[in-house]
Amino acid sequence: MKWELKLVENMGEVIGSPNGEDVVIPTDKLLEDMKKQLKFLPKNFTWTIGWRSYVWQEKETQEFKDLTASEHKKLYDGGTLSHPEDDRGSDTELPDSTADEGSTAQ
Repeated sequence: MKWELKLVENMGEVIGSPNGEDVVIPTDKLLEDMKKQLKFLPKNFTWTIGWRSYVWQEKETQEFKDLTASEHKKLYDGGTLSHPEDDRGSDTELPDSTADEGSTAQ
């Protein structure tokens, strides 16, 4: 078995409003940033909502497997990872982003 480190993500858009009622996440910082960059708050815009996670993917079966807590810490501390079941046992560099098919929710 050969495992590779993959970045899996999915994003979509929802219609936004300045009152933040359409999004369950806090929007104050996003609205502040928008005002700072544009020097005004537009009445019409979209929020891009998504998720991303590093996971192990087995090359042949395409099966996904979660990183352990120590693997996750090592990765985000700038280290390289080697899957313990990897036949070759080589270090895995950070991969390019591999996006899932995104969906647009409105």
